[in-house]
Amino acid sequence: MRFCIVILMGICLASFAWAGSLRIVWDANTESDLQGYRVYWGTASKKYTWQKDVGLLTQCEISDLRDGITYYIAVTAVDEWGNESAFSQEASATLTSGGNPSLPETIQLSSNYPNPFNPSTYIDVALPERQFVNVTIFNGNGQLVKRLHSGFLDAGVHPIVWDACDESGTPVTAGIYFCRLETKDKVLTQAMTLLR
Repeated sequence: MRFCIVILMGICLASFAWAGSLRIVWDANTESDLQGYRVYWGTASKKYTWQKDVGLLTQCEISDLRDGITYYIAVTAVDEWGNESAFSQEASATLTSGGNPSLPETIQLSSNYPNPFNPSTYIDVALPERQFVNVTIFNGNGQLVKRLHSGFLDAGVHPIVWDACDESGTPVTAGIYFCRLETKDKVLTQAMTLLR
């Protein structure tokens, strides 16, 4: 089965972070037993984190995406018996705001998106000036699970992804986790729920 995918992008301002949407359009499958299409996307090539069934539509809008991150998208066709085709040719797009959003006025750690999540989630770190930051994940017992970033970040909003793995790359169990942002002036924490 062959698909031709076209991506149309749109950007909107949400909270303090740039977020946007992708509109995916593909050629229709002509097989008589077609039940519908399934759209897959993620932030790594051929490793899709999310999926969405769209019925017989030949387009799909994916929203609440982060600016500056490259997304990889593929489509499958599902027949009336539930058999799924191979992935279409993969398409990719990087959302860009097309302008220079104003700098944050304060240090901020956003709520993660999505929440609850499985298997990965985004956390936005907003900085009014360049500074050294630590972004870490802790479990409910206060034990360090993973260090996501330790070093300087420029002023602006920085999307950081946690793949629900510990320092050794092993997936962690379901539960409540805490993301902590530490700067020289401030410590902020957000709770996150991982589902398995």
